[in-house]
Amino acid sequence: MKNVLFFSILFLIIIGCEIHTNPDTIPPTVTIINPQTGSVAIEIVIIECIASDNVGIDKVELWVDGESTNIIDETEPYSLYWNSTEYENGSYYILRVRAYDKSNNVTDSNAITLMVDNSGSYPTLVELYPIISQDGSFIITWSQNNDDDFSSYKLFESLYEDMSNNSLLFEIYNNADTSYIDITTDEIKYYQIAVEDSIGLQTFSNIQEANSYIRFMITFGGANYDNGQSVLQTIDDGFIIAANTQSFGNGDYDFWLIKTDSQGNEEWNQTFGGSGWDNAYSIQQTNNGGFIITGHTESFGSGDFDVWLIKTDSQGNEEWNQTFGGSYYDIGFSVQQTTDGGYVIAGCTDLLGTDYTDVWLIKTDSQGNEEWNQTFGESYSESGFSVRQTFDNGYIITGRKYSSSGPHYDVWLIKTDSNGNEEWNQIFGGNDYDDARSVMQTTDGSYIITGSTQTFSNGGYDVWLIKTDSYGNTVPLQ
Repeated sequence: MKNVLFFSILFLIIIGCEIHTNPDTIPPTVTIINPQTGSVAIEIVIIECIASDNVGIDKVELWVDGESTNIIDETEPYSLYWNSTEYENGSYYILRVRAYDKSNNVTDSNAITLMVDNSGSYPTLVELYPIISQDGSFIITWSQNNDDDFSSYKLFESLYEDMSNNSLLFEIYNNADTSYIDITTDEIKYYQIAVEDSIGLQTFSNIQEANSYIRFMITFGGANYDNGQSVLQTIDDGFIIAANTQSFGNGDYDFWLIKTDSQGNEEWNQTFGGSGWDNAYSIQQTNNGGFIITGHTESFGSGDFDVWLIKTDSQGNEEWNQTFGGSYYDIGFSVQQTTDGGYVIAGCTDLLGTDYTDVWLIKTDSQGNEEWNQTFGESYSESGFSVRQTFDNGYIITGRKYSSSGPHYDVWLIKTDSNGNEEWNQIFGGNDYDDARSVMQTTDGSYIITGSTQTFSNGGYDVWLIKTDSYGNTVPLQ
């Protein structure tokens, strides 16, 4: 009886083992239920599927164009998160889900076709502002990105204007932090800001050049023609510009006075003029912090063009103005405050209406009232473009003189005493057009002149620099 019971139990064990060792060959089933084929894929797409099996699902996996994405889900409900931003915009992709059961049986789902379109998903562009070079550093600033899915700013630098071979300088995750200071030596660099969102999409800003040799570059103007003629540093370390404007003011052209801080940011501006053509050419800050400007006016005075002298306070408000001239063509090109508080103007005049001008030197008192004037010239056209008071209280003038030997101009240098009487003059030039625009007395009592030369150029016109002794004789190079 015991033997029968033993063999019965053994038989049941063997039969049971044979039943459980039979392999599972039934594959799972899997179906994609969302999205529908033909849909557009934007950013992160959730692939939803239903999978079942007689012994249980191990995992489901997303495949795109026959390749595994390694995106899996092991628990119901099955959802696979596909980042479409890693794929090409405008392209179509075939997606399937592969289901694995616990016996390693696999089944692929139905296929769906999706078109990727992330063209409207990129972060909002930011603007990289002009870079300021200051105290051995580049100050870099940009506009703020306010996208809800903002992730970071990335600042790139390069030595090349196309940003090739760039390197990541820094990354910051606060969208309100829109500045960076790059400590640098004398060099030129290029910068660009990338904005990255939460799924890794990036947009790139404009490229800005940073030049440690240029502290700033700023423009001023409107819709019409505006130009600067003279600039000086002011006693507060800012700058004053004498310019001409068609965009603003009262007439054809007006004097335009622009005051900036030390970084070139406008503090104020003033225009002066009437309905005609009024042009400024020269400006200087006066001893009381105001400004003296000269040029020509067609709106006021006696003739076609008259010399116009304007005095302003430190805010550019006019204190007084004076005109000088006859019935024809008179222009002031250069002005300087003199040691007695008055002013000296150099320009040109056509007093006789011959269409030929002479160099004109005008001396005024502190209110712009004429004390004396002198003309220099012959029967051809001459102009004085620059005047400076000399150490002996005389004046040095440079400009151009029409040559009697041919149809061209030469550089003309004139020295006068304190009353404008000529002491000597010198001519520099050759057989082509040459002229001078600026003169200074140097510390050794001699003179330095610059202008242009066609006679001694390498082609067209070249810059010409002339150094003389105290009598206007050229100094040979040693």
